[in-house]
Amino acid sequence: TAGLDPAVASWNARKLLLAEELDSWGADIICLQEVDHYHDFFQPFLAERGYEGVYLPRGGDKPDGCATFWRTQRLQVTRSRGLNFNISQTFDRNNVALLVELQCGGGSGGARERARGSGSSSKAREHRADDGEA
Repeated sequence: TAGLDPAVASWNARKLLLAEELDSWGADIICLQEVDHYHDFFQPFLAERGYEGVYLPRGGDKPDGCATFWRTQRLQVTRSRGLNFNISQTFDRNNVALLVELQCGGGSGGARERARGSGSSSKAREHRADDGEA
């Protein structure tokens, strides 16, 4: 955000745009990276809309991390795992990823389907559990 107009780049301006965008998706699964306002924005904002989520901070001197949210009316988490890629000279930064396994929770008369989400993408992604579109 360095060098940008503060009226656009400030957190207060960006969170309003993010809220509008997230509301417009109607996604069942939301995977985000570079999340630096999980506890004070994303988690409470999405909880009010029926989502639960997991968050994994990068650690070190980096204030951000990965987050995956799912709509609790449709999905439930069966397991999740965080990965830290700061393990060698090749991965010399505090990079992380989330692996979240979700199970469809309703409307299919007992059929058990699984959807896998990863919180390490270059853009936010969505998945609609009801129609299988990604």
